[in-house]
Amino acid sequence: MTYVSVPKEDHDHDEHDHASLSLALPPPSNIPPNAPSKRHRPIMIGALLAITVCLGMAIVILHDIPSVPKSSPPHIHFFCGSTAVEARTAGCQFDLTTFTWVPPACFDEPLMEDFLASRNWTWSLDRAGQFPVNETFARTGDFDQLYTTMRYHVVHCAYAWRKLHRSLFGGDLSGIDGYIASIHHTEHCLGMMLGHGDWDRLPGVGVTKFASCGQGVLQEKSQHGWRIWWLYSTA
Repeated sequence: MTYVSVPKEDHDHDEHDHASLSLALPPPSNIPPNAPSKRHRPIMIGALLAITVCLGMAIVILHDIPSVPKSSPPHIHFFCGSTAVEARTAGCQFDLTTFTWVPPACFDEPLMEDFLASRNWTWSLDRAGQFPVNETFARTGDFDQLYTTMRYHVVHCAYAWRKLHRSLFGGDLSGIDGYIASIHHTEHCLGMMLGHGDWDRLPGVGVTKFASCGQGVLQEKSQHGWRIWWLYSTA
């Protein structure tokens, strides 16, 4: 920034002008300083009354508003363990729709039964379907994975979203498990639905998972709200 000095004579001239102006002002009257004139007095009284009324209304409104209790931070928890035995001991339930062990608060049994009754689903221990298992065994969750069809996988996605919305519209976020809340699961489902092929002939694999549960699942930074104890490939 550049500063330009003011010539001394100009500065002195300005001070002389201000002095001349102040000297030219008329002498003050005998009215005490800060004394309001009679014509301004009604305006000031009205303003004071308006301020008083506004303050009174504010006090009444604030008094009537119920105090909002401080909510505890959303929490997220895993307590189904990492095996079917641990999950069952902890009181968790196996959701065959999503192949996920979940705490009771996140288990939507009517929705699972609706899914299982929607079609004659099949399960197998192998990709080729030579070692099929019945629904009773599939319901136990005592396995690392089972093979199904790609249609099972796609319909499972629709039911997972339905479960998510049932919890959201019900106003109880504690019923959302970390598996269906994960954005990665949604993106995976979209990829499956947009793919091509015979959904009834293409095999699909369901891997047993142990999902998180609680109101904090939507804020989970990793967005992987489930655990599996081994890596797998469907290739």
